[in-house]
Amino acid sequence: MWQGMDQSTGGKVALGVFLGFFVLIVLLLAITIVPAGTVGVYSLFGRVSDAAFQPGFYVVNPFADIIKFSVRTQEHEEEVEVPSKEGLAVALDVTVLFRLDPEAAPEVYKTLGEEYIDIIVIPQLRSITRGVTVDYEAKALYTSGRELIAEKIFEHLAPQLADRGIILEKVLLRG
Repeated sequence: MWQGMDQSTGGKVALGVFLGFFVLIVLLLAITIVPAGTVGVYSLFGRVSDAAFQPGFYVVNPFADIIKFSVRTQEHEEEVEVPSKEGLAVALDVTVLFRLDPEAAPEVYKTLGEEYIDIIVIPQLRSITRGVTVDYEAKALYTSGRELIAEKIFEHLAPQLADRGIILEKVLLRG
């Protein structure tokens, strides 16, 4: 042992060092950072908070999960085979720009989960695109009618996504 210390003092020092490391580890586990462009959803043993954590530094229960969702504009490209008014099948490249409503993140997590794009955005985009293009002739997809079709898709898709906490910014027909 150390010189000048008896066994009980050495044991107390060792216990103090152990407790100090334990407290440090618990504090490190309790610290979370929500980066810019994201929000955090707090979940503790299956209970999800109703309010999202805004970007910043937080000290939380070490047993809690903070699920981070991007609230930046996201892009999804989809190649869809759509029917035209004449009954022709036309390949159409559609791009949607959207973002998650920060206030809706906890509800999106509760009802859709982290894969909300695959569960709601993509199926709705495909369905609405097919539904809109059936009213137009194939040549409209390649001429100035493209903008009108993109606007119609936006008009139908935006409310569907908004009901689920997703903000549609733009629909683009690429090819």
